[in-house]
Amino acid sequence: MLGVCLGAQLLAASQGCAVYRGPIAELGSGEVTATDAGASVFGTDRIQVVHWHTDTFDLPVDAVVLASSNLYRNQAFRFGSGLGLQFHVELTPAQKPMLDAHMPAGTAPSTQVLTRVAEDGRRIIETFFDEAS
Repeated sequence: MLGVCLGAQLLAASQGCAVYRGPIAELGSGEVTATDAGASVFGTDRIQVVHWHTDTFDLPVDAVVLASSNLYRNQAFRFGSGLGLQFHVELTPAQKPMLDAHMPAGTAPSTQVLTRVAEDGRRIIETFFDEAS
């Protein structure tokens, strides 16, 4: 199972973990830093991402943290065969008009950032599906 943003929160909640409002919204272009365990999944120690959340969550006891940001520790985790990503890597430059229309003013990432997010995201999602099959 791959859970992105709300999906990561639901994956944690499905194991009885709390999902709750974080101390600050994390919006727009950003970067997460992979843990040692995450670097093998992500293929790098820094990943360009899009943040669009105000909530966070606790992790299941046996979960492995794969990435964190400056604001939130639980940015990516593995639990059994599931992968939870609090951030977005599935976005491409084609989604820029939607992001401009729906994200708070001034927070939508640039086309250049979305190009990098799409590159990193393609690699991450392919790695996940290769490991899952």
